[in-house]
Amino acid sequence: MLRYLLILLVVISVAANANNSKSSADKIIKGVVIDSASASVLPFANITLHNNSDSSFITGVSAGTDGAFTLANVSEGNYYLKISFVGYDTKYISSLNLNSNKSQFDLGKILLTKTAYEISGAEVVGEKVSEELHLDKKVINVSQNQNVQGGTALDVLQNQPSVRVDPDGTVYLRGSSSFNILVNGKPYPLQGSDALRQISANNIENIELITNPSSKYDAE
Repeated sequence: MLRYLLILLVVISVAANANNSKSSADKIIKGVVIDSASASVLPFANITLHNNSDSSFITGVSAGTDGAFTLANVSEGNYYLKISFVGYDTKYISSLNLNSNKSQFDLGKILLTKTAYEISGAEVVGEKVSEELHLDKKVINVSQNQNVQGGTALDVLQNQPSVRVDPDGTVYLRGSSSFNILVNGKPYPLQGSDALRQISANNIENIELITNPSSKYDAE
C-alpha cells in the first residue's frame, strides 16, 4: 500500500534534453506490459527510456488499455527501459542498443511481479479521522473513506473544496493546474491529471495536500 501521496502547489519547469538528440531519430521501441502471475495486461503502466551512460531521461509513455506501448522517434544509441506500475516491482531492461541496422525493436511481453509486503507484527490502535488539518498541510486518510474504494486519487480529491476539475478533465489545486505529485516521498513518473487518474485509491493510505511547501521540497 502507498504510504502517502504528496501534492505540492509549485510551478513545474521542464528542461529540454539536448545532449541526446540526433538526426536519425527514427527508431521505434514497443512491447506489452502484463502481470507475471495472471498474464493479464497492465493498462496505463509507465514506461520511460533513459540514457545508459548517465541515466538521463530521454522520453516516456503510458501503456494503453491493452497494456501495449510504443516509443517512437528515438535516436540511435545505448539506453535502458524502466517499466513501473503501482503495486508492482519496477522492472529495468538494460543494454538497449539501438543501431542503424534495425528500425523497430519489439520487446514482446514484459512481465511485472506484484510487490510482496512483509508484515512483522500487528498493533491495534484507534481509527484515524477521515481528514486532519495541520499548520502546513491537510491530510486525507483515504483508507478511512469507503466511498472512494475502487476509484482513483482523482475521485478522492474531487470532494475537496480546494480542488476543481474542468470539463476537459484538467485538475486545478487552488486555481492552479501546476503541481508536483510525490509517492512515498519520490516524484511520480507521471504528473498532473494523468497521474491522479492512474493511481488507485485502494493503494493509498493517505494524501497530503501541501499548498505552501517548505524548503525541503525545493529539490523536487
